[in-house]
Amino acid sequence: MANSGIDFNVFDEVIKRVLGGWTGYQLAIQHSSGGAHTKEKSEWFIWAISDFFKQNANLFPDEVEDFITDILNTEFNTILEDGSIQQISSKLCEFFKMVKEGDYENLKTRVNVIPGSAVGNSQSLPNDDDSDDSEEGEPNLVPATSNPPKNESRPEPMDDDGWTVVNRKKH
Repeated sequence: MANSGIDFNVFDEVIKRVLGGWTGYQLAIQHSSGGAHTKEKSEWFIWAISDFFKQNANLFPDEVEDFITDILNTEFNTILEDGSIQQISSKLCEFFKMVKEGDYENLKTRVNVIPGSAVGNSQSLPNDDDSDDSEEGEPNLVPATSNPPKNESRPEPMDDDGWTVVNRKKH
């Protein structure tokens, strides 16, 4: 074990807080992108990140980024190209260093200012722009600037292979 003597219970709580404030990841969880076992996978993901740090000494953010990207792709069928994986990876490395050095006061201060997820501020809009890079039928998620839609969204039907079919809204 490369990082013995470190309080991984503290780091696990930090990971939960960081993932809880990550909008892209929370949207994937909310939409069950990991299939029928998304909740279990999200709990496992915390353990996997913690174990990755436990097993590897002196990780760099790009190594953590590659690890997280691979898991999001394979376990949650999610590809995030918004730069958030790089930010999350850097934060995790920074916070791990604080845990490793026992700098719990600074860690607490830094972790307590992590904003919550902006999932509630996002809404799906129809894609009328054919020049957009997104695939047909993919929703565009943008911050909500007005009241949310009056009818609450229903869970979308899921294919046999675990993919969720998302259709365009009709006007």
